[in-house]
Amino acid sequence: MSKQEQILPKSFQTHTFGCKVNYADSMHMEGSLRSVGGYDVPVDSGVSPETIVVNTCTVTQAADRQARSLIRKLSRKHPSSKIVVTGCSVVHEAEKYQNMTQVHRVVPIVKQSSLPQIVGWEDVEHQNPMPVLADSKRTRANIKLQDGCNAYCSFCILPYIRGRSKSIPLSELLPQVQHFISQGHVEIVTTGTHIGAYGRDLDPRLRLSDALKAFLSLDKDIRLRISSIEPSGITPDLVALVQQEDRIRPHFHVPMQSGSDFILKRMNRKYKASSYHQKISRLARSRSFMGLGSDVIVGFPGESVDDFEQTRSMIEQLPFTYLHVFPYSERPGTKSVQFKDDVAPQEKKRRVNILRDLSAQKQKVFLQSLLGRSHKVLFEKRKDHDGLLIGRSEHYAVVKAKGNDRLMERELEVKFVSIQNEASDSMHIIGEVL
Repeated sequence: MSKQEQILPKSFQTHTFGCKVNYADSMHMEGSLRSVGGYDVPVDSGVSPETIVVNTCTVTQAADRQARSLIRKLSRKHPSSKIVVTGCSVVHEAEKYQNMTQVHRVVPIVKQSSLPQIVGWEDVEHQNPMPVLADSKRTRANIKLQDGCNAYCSFCILPYIRGRSKSIPLSELLPQVQHFISQGHVEIVTTGTHIGAYGRDLDPRLRLSDALKAFLSLDKDIRLRISSIEPSGITPDLVALVQQEDRIRPHFHVPMQSGSDFILKRMNRKYKASSYHQKISRLARSRSFMGLGSDVIVGFPGESVDDFEQTRSMIEQLPFTYLHVFPYSERPGTKSVQFKDDVAPQEKKRRVNILRDLSAQKQKVFLQSLLGRSHKVLFEKRKDHDGLLIGRSEHYAVVKAKGNDRLMERELEVKFVSIQNEASDSMHIIGEVL
């Protein structure tokens, strides 16, 4: 240990990659470590934590590379800390992490609840059936309703990593939500690998809307946000609930992936473009100023110029407020590797740029529609370079405003005044707290 390096016993730090399911898992791991006397060490504190947890993502090979790069960087910065790696990557590529000299332990997803025992902070043999919950930030809390997926899209590795869909019974979820409410969390984010499939495997069978109604019954001031949901989850009962219940945030992220029926079939997406169009249109009409995001993959094997133009046309028609656009890349272990990757890299790049430009146009139009009105904003942090508070609106727009620290971790009415950085990926609203 260097003279400059100071290790504090039972201290930890977490670094999370990927989706909100991973963030929910990290929250549970943090809570379990706190329950045995552990405490967080901020990244910029100058102190080395005893344990560093890296929760990985394996949706893309780039995500795997980023995780391994961070592990090497953390090891150089904190040579005496024990680095524990978990998450989807260690299921898919366990040997790579086990062979890294910087890694102290590799922890499978199914063993995450035993983390205190694994790092030697607790000698209890059994696992806690209900994860202890983190109590750090009072802004939004992620709660995992289900894990796994039965869809087996041809490009996706997650069903092989997370397994089949497994819903968590309401009897276990309700105490968690009640805990978040009692701790003062302003917003509860419902997450899952395939959240729209919630309850289908339970007895009696439930729907996602049933879980949301149960959560809403706990507190009149509760605010719910639904994380990424597949088109099959946009059901009439869910749309009806969103329409009548303003405690559900007017923001949905519904992956589209393609607007071509031919490509959707090759992706094993199990819906047609017309069905997706109808569902998104119906959802958009359910609330005013609905934030609507989507994922799109371009350059999928066999995607012709006409297939791409069908995708672009559908995006133009639908009221999206932002897009996540990805060029297709082969993922070993998925079914799509059997297809020839026949779209040239430069053509993929061209298509990506076209859709990202279209996304920026749609985002600008949506943000302009919000100007001159007041909207609810949850401020979470302060930006160092300009000192402004930064948060998310109810529609998930990024908002900055002047204000003191007492305004953080609170939902406030903010007048939307102007748009900043219109020509960049960091487009956001400048607001005034009312």
